[in-house]
Amino acid sequence: MTCIKEYLGIMLNVDNPTTVGKASSFVSYDSQKMYVEFDLIANQLCRNVLEAVTRARHGTEGVRIVRLLLETGKMGEKQISKVVMMAPKDVRPLLSALAADSLVSTHEVPRSADRAPSTTFYLWHVDLVKAYSMILAQLYKTLYNIGMRREAEKEEPMLKAVLQKRE
Repeated sequence: MTCIKEYLGIMLNVDNPTTVGKASSFVSYDSQKMYVEFDLIANQLCRNVLEAVTRARHGTEGVRIVRLLLETGKMGEKQISKVVMMAPKDVRPLLSALAADSLVSTHEVPRSADRAPSTTFYLWHVDLVKAYSMILAQLYKTLYNIGMRREAEKEEPMLKAVLQKRE
């Protein structure tokens, strides 16, 4: 019984009474009942996948920018470069690459009614639905390519003999 209480204490982040500790807790309790917060767990797992994909494609600098935008919301390019402590000349191509992979998006804020690009602010943000759907689409594409390659390799005579021996 004490082992279960210790485990639940870990899940409740009892040793971290700060707001960050309470926010990262996967269990909540109400008088006599304890609840496992599956929504929080699923959201954290999705965010971990997003960060892993970003790290694989754009390195730790890309992850820093994505984390910043997830925490703060929409930010301008100059603000991003100041907060992540990177040169603007390094941030601009990285943001463009992240946008090309649909990991970040822009929001246009015009200064005047004519909406000319020279008089428009561009605020960067992370659209989680768009980013997750892009990651899922790329996973499906990868699975399809693996299946097609396997079918093509089954037809090749040298590989066909090796595959038959293996099975």
